[in-house]
This record gives sequence, C-alpha cells and structure tokens, in this order.
Amino acid sequence: STEAEEAVGTGLKNGVFNGDFATWSATTTYANLSGDDDGDETADGWFFAQPSVASNAVSRQTGQATGSRYGLRFGRPAASTSTNKLRIWQRLTTEEVYRYRGQTVTFSVYLAGGANFSAAAVNCKLATGTTEEEDGDLVESGGLGGFAQPINQSQSLTAGGAITRYSFSATLGATIKEAFVQISYTGVGTAGAADWVQVEQVQVEIADEATAFES
Repeated sequence: STEAEEAVGTGLKNGVFNGDFATWSATTTYANLSGDDDGDETADGWFFAQPSVASNAVSRQTGQATGSRYGLRFGRPAASTSTNKLRIWQRLTTEEVYRYRGQTVTFSVYLAGGANFSAAAVNCKLATGTTEEEDGDLVESGGLGGFAQPINQSQSLTAGGAITRYSFSATLGATIKEAFVQISYTGVGTAGAADWVQVEQVQVEIADEATAFES
C-alpha cells in the first residue's frame, strides 16, 4: 500500500475507545460507587456497575502486559462479603457498529486476577441490539431492543497469575445498530486484600483472530 493509504488506515482498526485506559478525566481512583446497577463513568468511556449497594474499588494501575502503560483494576476491597456481580462496560460508537454489520469480529483483552481473586472466571461479553444508542446498563438484563450476545464467554482466571491475552470471535448480525463490550465477575466469600481483576488493551476489530493492539 502507499504511504497515504497506510496513514488513512491508522487508528481505524480498534472500535473500542480508550482501550488502553490512558484517559481518566475526573480521577483515577474510585471507591463505593453507586450500587443501583446504573453505570458510573470511571476511565473515559468506561462505566462500572453493580446491582445493589456494596463496597467496591476501581482504579488506574501500572500496566502489566508488554506494551501497556496503564490498566483498569476493579474488584472488592478487603473484608467485603458482597457477592454482587461487578462489571465494566462500554458502548461502541454508532459509526463503528454500522461498520461491523455482518462482519466477523474479534474481541481481545488482557486479564489478570489479584492474589486473592475469589471467582473461578471472568465473563467477557460483546452484546448487540437493533436500536441505536441505548443504555449499556441494559446489557446485563438483556433489555436492549433486538438483544443478542454473539460473544458471551466465561474465561477461567487463576488468582495471582500472569496477565494473559484472551480473544473471542463471532459474526455479528446484519441489522445491528448498537454494540457493547462488558467484562464482569462475581466475588465469592469474604474478600482478601487483592480480590480484583486488571484489564488492559481492550480491542474489537474486524478480523477472525486477534491482531496487535491499537489504541
């Protein structure tokens, strides 16, 4: 390809905004966010939610994966007995969604569990709907118009393990008008000092397998 063609292509691959968690406009540390299942924005473009009032923590952390400067960490503080599902989500822009219609896409992400990660797995989801720009809080309930979840993967995660890249592929519907990524887990028992998940380099791209991360 020519240099001009290469320049046009740069920055168009990844449909996820702020997938490197570099931008946090308000603050980089949150505790005890609202527990009404209504998402609160943390890193720009990323919302955290849980279904009822309970302690929680969300923060920007130093990246663990090769090429990462930052990651987003969410979980339960020490001694929490909450067994709420904790989730972060993002709604992709409408323009990106129309580009993905009928295409095979790959959702990739680096994940690591803290030393006291209490769940057996993290759920990674890409959900779609046929109405434009609904609220991402509807992803968990399946309340989107024309709701589908072409990617809904329970990914095993080892407490204290090295950060690892996981990827999931699916073909999206030809009439979708909205799409969301969501990452979640449900704590078990009483939280230790490091019951959290760290998330880095989130990407959704038109491809049948993951390629190099692009912010």
